[in-house]
Amino acid sequence: GLYKLDIIGVKWSSKTFSVSVYARLPVPNITKDCSSSSSSSSYCSLLCSVVNVGHVTLSWYKGNSLLSSISVSDLSISLSLPLEVEYQDKNSYSCVLNNPIRNQTTHLDITQLCHTCSGSGSLLVLICTAGSLLIVAAVGIFCRKYRKTDQEVQTRTGEITYIDPIFHKRNTQKSHVKEEDHVEYAPVQ
Repeated sequence: GLYKLDIIGVKWSSKTFSVSVYARLPVPNITKDCSSSSSSSSYCSLLCSVVNVGHVTLSWYKGNSLLSSISVSDLSISLSLPLEVEYQDKNSYSCVLNNPIRNQTTHLDITQLCHTCSGSGSLLVLICTAGSLLIVAAVGIFCRKYRKTDQEVQTRTGEITYIDPIFHKRNTQKSHVKEEDHVEYAPVQ
């Protein structure tokens, strides 16, 4: 706001000052824009964004050259600035948020950001491949264990030794039944 200073002395003078108070600047956040449909699969769509800022400028730089910028004078809930770069690009990029007093910079790491979200398709393929490998491994282990058990049974069967029976003549003794023995039969209930 405006502040007026009156100096009273031998000579009277008045000065007016304009004082502006700026909030602390947040660090800009760079993310891969998965919702953007790029015209070519060799480009990576990025988004630099900040929240709850006012009286600031958000800019993309390639080295020291300004590529694009957006400014807001009033309080903004969210401010974003897109950028498309080639996956193989080796230049240094940075997103800068500044006001008249200070700035905050985030440097872009293309190799990390442009290959993480490239898609949920790549992640899905990776998960499916890992799952398939686990299933194949489980089936292989089961088959190997079953075959091993089957071989053990066959091995044990092969170890059976057959011997020709030897017959011995039994003593044929006549059993003498005593007539005194008495046998009783009773129904079972």
